[in-house]
Amino acid sequence: SSDLIFFIVFFSFFLSFLASRMAIITFVLVISFYALSYFRERKLLAVVTPSLLLIVIIFIAINPVTRFRLWQEPLNTNFNINEQTTEWSSLSLRLLEWKGSFSTIKQHWMKGVGTGSAQDALMNYYAEFKTETFNTTYNSHNQYLQTFIELGLIGVLALLALMAYTTKTAWQRNNVLYFSFIIIFCLMCTTESMLERQKGIV
Repeated sequence: SSDLIFFIVFFSFFLSFLASRMAIITFVLVISFYALSYFRERKLLAVVTPSLLLIVIIFIAINPVTRFRLWQEPLNTNFNINEQTTEWSSLSLRLLEWKGSFSTIKQHWMKGVGTGSAQDALMNYYAEFKTETFNTTYNSHNQYLQTFIELGLIGVLALLALMAYTTKTAWQRNNVLYFSFIIIFCLMCTTESMLERQKGIV
């Protein structure tokens, strides 16, 4: 339908300027899945799916910020971070946040540190690094790790069980939009703490 194509193109344009790596990757995967499902019994699949992907690539290519985040920054990032690291990128900071998360989980894997103490635990880990070059108030930037830190093994298993149940339900009911939304949420949880409130917003 023309409305569907319009909104896909519109969101492709919007996401390219948002310059969020995981959002763009997730969007491409879900749009590809949706096209496969929607056009499965139609002969337009071979034309529509490559066209949509080409549109996304063009929008990314014309935005220098998105080009930098998707191609240039990963190629110029030193992923071997340690206490002597002084130059940070968004990718190396993610690694720092995840290393801090795994370190905290290793110490409190059964019960977690509690919902009010996760940030303090991460701050203790960040204190070992040269902190004058960046703001050290980051959370895990991964909802699975964040939940594991706060609620321990039982908490993260409950989260995974909830996601698995809803995904299975959507698949069994053949509800493509519902299934796509859940997949978007689950994938975004790998690089963002999606269930945490943003700082400064009550």
